[in-house]
Amino acid sequence: MLSPHHEITGELVPEKKSFLSDARLVFFSSRRFLEERFLLLPAKRIFALAFLGVFLGLGLGGLINYAISLAVEHDFLDRVEMYHSALAALGLDKDSFIEMLKLQRSYSFLLAVLSPVIAYMAPHIFGGALFIFLRLLVRLPEIKIDFFHTMECASVALCSMIFYAIPFIGPLLAVTLVVLNLSRALFKQYKMTGFMKGMSIFSALYLCFFIPAATLQVLAQNMVHLFK
Repeated sequence: MLSPHHEITGELVPEKKSFLSDARLVFFSSRRFLEERFLLLPAKRIFALAFLGVFLGLGLGGLINYAISLAVEHDFLDRVEMYHSALAALGLDKDSFIEMLKLQRSYSFLLAVLSPVIAYMAPHIFGGALFIFLRLLVRLPEIKIDFFHTMECASVALCSMIFYAIPFIGPLLAVTLVVLNLSRALFKQYKMTGFMKGMSIFSALYLCFFIPAATLQVLAQNMVHLFK
């Protein structure tokens, strides 16, 4: 929404809103945020919103999953016989199930501890990877891909990582919304559509989400012994 000053001068001047107001809008009504606020906000605020979304999503998600795995382990040790048939169906024994829960706690702990660092680096790494893939794959003379605008598109999409904090379905929901909102942001910024746009998004997503997740899993495996 534009200020009255815009109606007089024709300049693109955003209506002043608080940071919390923009945060509520981008987290819970991302389509409206992209339509009304995205192109009007300074880059610093967009990056701050992305930091908050990633930090809260990974930090809270890690703590919640840590607590859930700890509660399941305590319940399992108190009532092993109730889990016997379920473990048999999964091909697990008592020791392997406990080891799996410890690995989950180790991974969740790492995620929560590293969430501020990941939240700071994510817009830069994801935005940089997206820019590279867009430049390599999208070759349309009418679209001039700008590095900083591409980082802003990546940042506004990363705000959806706040949904990572939802137990069980959170990670899948968060990644799905990141893809959806990144596609919307690129269309808003560049009017970009097509198969190569989708390939660029999924290539950047794989490089910046799944490979780091696998790396964290390896680190968590080496820290399992700390969670007795």
